[in-house]
Amino acid sequence: MVDLFGKRKLEERILELEAEKSQLEGEREDLLCTLEKRDERIKKLSAAIQEANLALKAAEQRSAAAQAASPAAAENQKDRQHEPRPEGRKLGLRETDLLLEKLHAIRSPREDLLVAYYTGPIPENPTIPQPLKRAAAAINSWRGGIILHCPQLFSLLLIPPFPIKESHSHEGAEFSLDPIREMMEEPVLLVSAHAGDTFLGVSLSRDKFEAEELVQSSVMGKHSKGGWSQKRFERQIGRASCRERVYHPV
Repeated sequence: MVDLFGKRKLEERILELEAEKSQLEGEREDLLCTLEKRDERIKKLSAAIQEANLALKAAEQRSAAAQAASPAAAENQKDRQHEPRPEGRKLGLRETDLLLEKLHAIRSPREDLLVAYYTGPIPENPTIPQPLKRAAAAINSWRGGIILHCPQLFSLLLIPPFPIKESHSHEGAEFSLDPIREMMEEPVLLVSAHAGDTFLGVSLSRDKFEAEELVQSSVMGKHSKGGWSQKRFERQIGRASCRERVYHPV
């Protein structure tokens, strides 16, 4: 039978429109679900912001009350925050010898000359002045430090060339300087590593190297085909730079 009025095409078109309608209704349901989830999330975030604001306000009120109750402590805390980092200078061998010589000559009949060797936290010795403790805490050297204190005269803070092995203190008529002298005579293995050249040296005294050697490597040349990639080459140089100037007591 011949479809003179195009009924079949119309039926097919109706089926296509119904399929599109079903697809759009599905997309509509997905969008509504997404909007509901977004609204729920916004409500949760708003509640969390309100709780955070309340907690912040409570913390500010407690801080203000603490400052009002103890204005002197708050002023001291403010002074410590603005206190500049202590400055120092590196002593050469001759300067160190002269300093140890002068310190050795000092005597006190009150037996109140204090030396504190510390590693890690600053020692809680009541005879150490608070400004000296704050200076040691500000420097925070991984090698520790040496505090020398002569009441009413001077205080010194020394950063040793090698890490302090054990914390201890001594108070007496003279400064206990033997650990410093022993450290100055410590045998040393020196490693100065670079990407191209590496220096190795062994010193049994502070005057000279008993053995030394310059090792030349071909790291800089390993970049041809079959050699190292650029990234690996950069990592090797970075590791070599980190190992530069490593000192170890023998």
